[in-house]
Amino acid sequence: MPDRSLSESGVAEINGARLAYDLAGEGPVLVLMHAGICDRQMWDDQFAAFARNHRVLRYDVRGFGASNLPPGSYAHHDDLRALLDALAIERATLVAASMAGGIALKTALTYPERVNALVLSTTGAATAEPTAAVRQLWGDADAAYETGDIAKAVEIELRGWVDGPHRSPAEVDAAVRERVRVMNAPLWERIADEPDAGEEAEFAPPVHERLGEVRVPTLLIVGELDQPYIVGSMERLATTIPGAETVVVRGTAHLPSMERPVEFNRVVLDFLERRGL
Repeated sequence: MPDRSLSESGVAEINGARLAYDLAGEGPVLVLMHAGICDRQMWDDQFAAFARNHRVLRYDVRGFGASNLPPGSYAHHDDLRALLDALAIERATLVAASMAGGIALKTALTYPERVNALVLSTTGAATAEPTAAVRQLWGDADAAYETGDIAKAVEIELRGWVDGPHRSPAEVDAAVRERVRVMNAPLWERIADEPDAGEEAEFAPPVHERLGEVRVPTLLIVGELDQPYIVGSMERLATTIPGAETVVVRGTAHLPSMERPVEFNRVVLDFLERRGL
């Protein structure tokens, strides 16, 4: 078990924002980076397990969970680099899901000296534009929010991402759906509470044009039942990042770390052991 004296939770002042984080264990550093429909709690099944042999940091990205989103321009990858500085972490392996895959790739491209390896799960970062089906999903959720029906907006996201396009809600673990619902609802609620929130700066050239520049060991984790848009992105990552490895987690959609935590953890830890990380 991780030494409790090496565990902490806190809020760091980073580039004008307050980022909430948890840190535990000792050894090579892993940073757990959450999906856009969740917050750092999505890693509950990984945090303590990985901290048995690693120093593990999980944090809420600006605008998610307990982290705020003040006015002004920002860059998530600059936030991460500054958070690593604040916690005296020189290098880390980035374990990133969905939205955070783009942040991890931007970090590896901009600050390669800070990144040991990448574990990218179900991210659309390798594609220039989402498919019509994903744009419809986002549009339907936004329309529900505009009518004041946050519960409907959340359910649309659950059906699109947690269930995926190939399953009904009844075919998905109800506990996983509820965990995501609890994380996702506040994201919609805060949109009205933070009307003057900042905006992310453009990253140019875009990530999908620079994938061949990634020079660290990379593991790609694909949910078999995820949106075709995401599966296609993961396939492009596999063919453009030199030496990238791919693992498909059967019977899962967009959140394999939550649906199949034992398998997900085994795959990640095996990769880290083989790479000496």
